[in-house]
Amino acid sequence: MEHVFGEHIGSTVEAYVDDIMVKSNKLGDLIQDLEIAFGHLGANNIKLNLKKCIFGIPRGMLVGYIVSKHDIKANSEKALAITRMGPIQVVQKTTGCLAVLGRFIS
Repeated sequence: MEHVFGEHIGSTVEAYVDDIMVKSNKLGDLIQDLEIAFGHLGANNIKLNLKKCIFGIPRGMLVGYIVSKHDIKANSEKALAITRMGPIQVVQKTTGCLAVLGRFIS
């Protein structure tokens, strides 16, 4: 995705493996930002799964995070699963889960 979107990563596009989110600071910029993203996808012959596409939402789920125009929060269900782990699974599961949710757990 870094190769596909280049300098747009972090500004108008967020990507994690094959999941992308196009974000706009102003509602009026959304169409232009989507056109840029679609242009890069098309130039790299990348097709989208329409069943997974959602457009124009002010808040949504992206790779285990709840993303809104104000902030990024952890999915509370995933954070709760980490705190409920049994002692046998702690080392294996904690390593993977903390990679994604570690910054949200005090």
